[in-house]
Amino acid sequence: MPAVNSALQRARATLRDKWPGGRLEWSPTGAPDPAQRELLRRYIAAHERGDPQALVDLLCEDVRLTIEPDVGEWTGKAAVADALRRDMNTPGQWRMLAVAADRQPAVAAYVRGAGDATFRPFALIVLRVEAGLLRAIDVVKAPGLFAAFGLPASLDR
Repeated sequence: MPAVNSALQRARATLRDKWPGGRLEWSPTGAPDPAQRELLRRYIAAHERGDPQALVDLLCEDVRLTIEPDVGEWTGKAAVADALRRDMNTPGQWRMLAVAADRQPAVAAYVRGAGDATFRPFALIVLRVEAGLLRAIDVVKAPGLFAAFGLPASLDR
């Protein structure tokens, strides 16, 4: 439990740094609309196919990608595209489940490494959608949080 608490504290600190005005400054007021759900579906499909270019096609010009804790931050479509093309498939093969976090579309990302038969929790990814494109992708590598979201401990397929 200490690891989960620590991950939550880091995530809260990151959110305070990114949005000092609080979540009402950036949170939508309702459930994702059909266009947002379609973008989420395409985001998941691109990861599961291992297709970074399909993800790049979903980005707005001033997109921001952050990966916590302490991995990095990239701003702008060109920088994010380079990071995706270089590193997206490094962890292994992806499987994702659609979830919501702070009233935002999100995914629970599972990864299966080479030689492994099971997809294991990897990160929670919160997406900010504007005008049909991804404006922000915030990745929190905190597998311990999956239980708090009621997510499975692993996936077989």
